[in-house]
Amino acid sequence: MKRLMILGAGPNQIPLIKAAKKNGYYVIACDYNENAPGVKLADELCLASIMDRDAVLEKAKELKLDGIISNSEPAMPIVAYVGNALGLPSNDYETVAAMTNKFKFRTLLKQNGFTVPGFGVADSLEKAKELFNGLNKPVLIKPAASSGSRGVVKVFSEEQLKPVFDDAVRYSRTNEVILEEYIDNTCSHLIAGDIFVQDEKVIFWGAMDSLRGEPYPFNPLGEAYPPDIDDKSLKAIKDEISTAVKKLHIKFSAINIEVIIDRDGKVCFIELNPRNGGNRIPEALIYSTGFDVFDATVRAAVGETVQAYEPTADERPSATYMVHSMQTGVLKSVSFSEELKKYIRDYYPDEEPGASVEPFVNSDKRIGVLVMVFDSVQQRNEIMANIEDHVFVEVE
Repeated sequence: MKRLMILGAGPNQIPLIKAAKKNGYYVIACDYNENAPGVKLADELCLASIMDRDAVLEKAKELKLDGIISNSEPAMPIVAYVGNALGLPSNDYETVAAMTNKFKFRTLLKQNGFTVPGFGVADSLEKAKELFNGLNKPVLIKPAASSGSRGVVKVFSEEQLKPVFDDAVRYSRTNEVILEEYIDNTCSHLIAGDIFVQDEKVIFWGAMDSLRGEPYPFNPLGEAYPPDIDDKSLKAIKDEISTAVKKLHIKFSAINIEVIIDRDGKVCFIELNPRNGGNRIPEALIYSTGFDVFDATVRAAVGETVQAYEPTADERPSATYMVHSMQTGVLKSVSFSEELKKYIRDYYPDEEPGASVEPFVNSDKRIGVLVMVFDSVQQRNEIMANIEDHVFVEVE
């Protein structure tokens, strides 16, 4: 029986734990919280912080593992560190560490000849002001190490910097903030979603539209598969991602992507994050394509070969939606129109009635996630264009 350690036993890791158990693996969940919900689903608990790479390594040595994996962004470098040290299936530690840090990622892309905007990193407001004044405006301010579009703001003037910088630092695991020149996207949407890589080749393309809107345009409201993009642009994106996978020597991985095409027609990477996407992206892609990214992730982690996916006529359009509030208060109820209920496959609540909720300024303020499947792209687009008329959030 193959022995797989999964870093983290929270709600996001439960699909990985279930996939591993379904494959007959002995699952060791590593978490500092012995009451984490995934612990009871695993065969064994390794009580340690997933951020303490040396502690995880020492535990892993004792457990005689066949593989180690996670889908937690901050844990991915630790997965690579332990995997490299023990000779387990893994990607290069330095590469993974760079891919999960926005400044290091931009630097890595630039070193490998990819299109990048002007950028810099700051750990103080004074440094941020200096960088800001040397970049073309507007400038995006982002936490250097974070996820879920937390703390991302477009800034036009130096006067806006202080509160934005302070907020971005609060979300950054390294207490650093990246500043980068804003790039106009010529696609109708930012292209997001999940892909899967095996032997430095993309064997599954789960490209999706990232649905965004005012007043928080950098915060995803949901995703939609397949994306609304012309064949030429999609091919350009696939070619550039494939080139990046080879240049970065990604042996295997689910990769959460965010990509745009600038006004010069060049593909620009926002994210290539070596993990399963959040916001129930993998679940929506399973409904649309039948390809299970969670299953592929755990199998590749123990050295098994994953069969490449070929699109079929059976694919169905899907979408996710972040149920949210635009006001502060106590959640009273969440309900859906009778029309929408026909398309809902799953609803994953993050908050129950009685919980305190806040405006949806970033993904950690969501109330829950809807996963929907449709009969046609037109049907999906019509519903998603008016989704606020179908989702009712009552806050008091």
